[in-house]
Amino acid sequence: MEELKELIKALIEAKKAIKQPKFDSKVSYSGMSFSYASLNEVVACISKPLLDNGLCLIQTLNTDDKNSFVETTLYHLSGASISTRFPLTTEGSKMQDIGSQITYIKRYSICALLGLVADEDTDCNELVITKDQVAELKRLMGADVKSIESKILESRKIKSLNDLSSKDFEVFKLRLIEKKEV
Repeated sequence: MEELKELIKALIEAKKAIKQPKFDSKVSYSGMSFSYASLNEVVACISKPLLDNGLCLIQTLNTDDKNSFVETTLYHLSGASISTRFPLTTEGSKMQDIGSQITYIKRYSICALLGLVADEDTDCNELVITKDQVAELKRLMGADVKSIESKILESRKIKSLNDLSSKDFEVFKLRLIEKKEV
């Protein structure tokens, strides 16, 4: 227990010196785009403060009877350590996909263990609509495309129908269908 207290004390001191990683990378996925800190950026931010406080972070690939996983362990000079495990999905995956997954897991595991934020919080963002859904709206607008599109863009404060959320797509689709039926 005394060793764990020493580790926590050292971690508190290290955290005082650790700067939030910069979002140095960008990705687009499922119609959304967001920024994040790469694994290199995260490691660059934590290495010196950890070492200056007698802490060492080690990440290993391991397997047990059923799973493969990345294990992230923070060691202190006292001998104390804390660890986290994150499972890998390897079945049916190409080596490059597994490598990407490992990098992702390593970054998230470090951030979780040290309380860092390495990406934008997009959990509450809605997915934007697809090109097919934009075409469907325009088809439903008929001859009034420019007028109706302008009203939609203005009401949602967006520059293009491509930026419309999936929720708003459903709302406007129903409105346009109801208008045609009248």
